[in-house]
Amino acid sequence: MAPPAPFPRRLLLSLLLGVLVVAVVAADVESSAGGGGGHRHSPRPPRYSRVFSFGDSLTDTGNAAILPATAGGPFTRPPYGMTFYHRPTGRASDGRLVIDFLVKALGLPEPTPYLAGKTAADFRRGVNFAVGGATALDPAFLKSRGITSSVPVSLSNETRWFEDVLQLLGASAHEKRMIAASSVFYFGEIGFNDYSFALSAGNGTVDAAASLVPDIIAVIRSAVAALGLPEPTPYLAGKTAADFRRGVNFAVGGATALDPAFLKSRGITSFVPVSLGNETRWFEDVLQLLGASAHEKRMIAASSVFYFGEIGFNDYSFALSAGNGTVDAVASLVPDIIAVIRSAVAAVIAAGARTVMVAGMIPIGCEPEMLALFPGGAGDYYDPASGCIARFNRLAELHNRELQQALHELRRTQPAAAAAVGLGARRWRHAAAAAVIRSTVCADGPSSSVSWDGIHYTEATNKLVAPRTVVVAGMIPIGCEPEMLALFPGGAGNDYYDPASGCIKRFNDLAELHNRELQRALHELRRAHPGATAADVRYADLYGPVAAAVASPREYGFGSSPLAACCGSGGDPYNFNANFTGFCGTPGSTVCADGPSSSVSWDGIHYTEA
Repeated sequence: MAPPAPFPRRLLLSLLLGVLVVAVVAADVESSAGGGGGHRHSPRPPRYSRVFSFGDSLTDTGNAAILPATAGGPFTRPPYGMTFYHRPTGRASDGRLVIDFLVKALGLPEPTPYLAGKTAADFRRGVNFAVGGATALDPAFLKSRGITSSVPVSLSNETRWFEDVLQLLGASAHEKRMIAASSVFYFGEIGFNDYSFALSAGNGTVDAAASLVPDIIAVIRSAVAALGLPEPTPYLAGKTAADFRRGVNFAVGGATALDPAFLKSRGITSFVPVSLGNETRWFEDVLQLLGASAHEKRMIAASSVFYFGEIGFNDYSFALSAGNGTVDAVASLVPDIIAVIRSAVAAVIAAGARTVMVAGMIPIGCEPEMLALFPGGAGDYYDPASGCIARFNRLAELHNRELQQALHELRRTQPAAAAAVGLGARRWRHAAAAAVIRSTVCADGPSSSVSWDGIHYTEATNKLVAPRTVVVAGMIPIGCEPEMLALFPGGAGNDYYDPASGCIKRFNDLAELHNRELQRALHELRRAHPGATAADVRYADLYGPVAAAVASPREYGFGSSPLAACCGSGGDPYNFNANFTGFCGTPGSTVCADGPSSSVSWDGIHYTEA
């Protein structure tokens, strides 16, 4: 009898990651059914009716395709969307994202991209405020640090959009609170762009990027402390309360955790003018729109699930590019990025959120994009087990450790709120940047790949790391991103690469720092609100699963090249060109022969659906 395929184990892992979500929903059912008594009563349906989501391209379901600064990007053309939708949908993957699996698991409607909605009717079933390229920190802040962000959207923008939607959906304070109480808030990863921009500005030096961790965590904490949402409408897709009543997704592809201005001040250029600060401000705008009174706004937040997707990867990526792959300067962004994330999470809780999920950093060193941009030499530049850039993954691990610490502190100060961090990873295929005619998709389909286009994950990858509860996502393993590996190649005779995975160690250390700080911030949020309406803030570990998949790809059903982008034209070893020529969707780019489901990275920057 043949041994069982590895995919079931991969599916089991994703189910285990979703236990918290199931527990939250089950608790709602029990409380609705009432306690005591000798008779069993038929429980009422769970109180969640929509999702409000925030983050960057790992969570964005259409906002970046509408935002003028990013509209018409490669993710709006084939082969993006080939696996599940069979057409481009604005998602930076071959198929579905973590947010898509989350709403499906909760039985909630798909949120409307914020920028795609205008009326209350557009947002009544949830809103997605995430914007591809968005940063956790405001562009102005990043610019003050010499870091340039390319998308004018930060987490603060997304949270303001949420406030606008909440104001639009709720005429009274009571209505707004009821909306929040019946919503799920999901903060996807945010901060990657901040770190990426910082790394690029600092030629890969981690110190500068690590200095952003406190700011990024603070922003996330603030956003989490002031939110609550269901299946979200992309923020930029909506305009009226009706558009956001069912949840909002503030995530923007390419967004950074830190503001572009701050990154620019660090000599880091971001390409999307959106940061986590922008996204949180968007949330605030949406909340203001949905709730007429303070009471209504708190009710809306309390009845929603907040999800902070991975944020900060772009910050690290840009910083690594600016610093030629040197991790030290980039690592200095971790405190700022973690602070921004922590601030965003705290803001959500302050707004009345009860359930918050915060995603951690992905394995930066395993991204096809990073592997292609920063090729290394002999020695321990690459992790021997995964082929990822060791120091980049150490940066991601640093980010995640700091994020977790921040969330831990938030929970300690906000005991009534529950904050969780989640997510965590083949050779890379990544070459350059835009979905166009001559690019092709891997023969075996996206489901066989981890990375869709060398930057984003395939739907198969997103399904693997999809959380099933209210979470604030931590940072992904930055050092495992094909983009980072390609942009910041290491030399011989040092510990640049993790010998077990091949990821860039320093970059992963940055991600771990981010995650420690984020968890600490979430812990403090929970401790700070002991008497408040119990917000269930959870940390979602994105780093662990991705890092594991990169280190042991076969065990998780992936191919033998976990650090290579599935879609691209960069060739070996990451399929990602450091000059971004031949990017997924551009002439000459192709899809991996084994299909996206066999890859971790889709385009070198984003994950495959698998």
